[in-house]
Amino acid sequence: MKSVGSTIGVGRSVEEAMLKALRSSQFSPKDILPSMREISNDELISQLIHPQINRFLVLIEAIRRGYQVEDLTELTKIDQFYFYKLKQLLITEEKNH
Repeated sequence: MKSVGSTIGVGRSVEEAMLKALRSSQFSPKDILPSMREISNDELISQLIHPQINRFLVLIEAIRRGYQVEDLTELTKIDQFYFYKLKQLLITEEKNH
């Protein structure tokens, strides 16, 4: 068995908690959402179906690429609520840059 670790984020909103959890991981030491632009669409879909340690970043990348929430929910079995929250994070990031 392979341990991938976990993080926790506590905040006044789901978005704030997600960012805190992301910052506490090794992926994002700054207030930016890391990009996974370098992976192909096939690899992205594979990682959506078969989660790896970087799953959070893969979910964000799928939203950046315009995948529909309904499709992501079907592939990942993650409730749509969280994808809408991730979309809101990306909208906020775009406004700040």
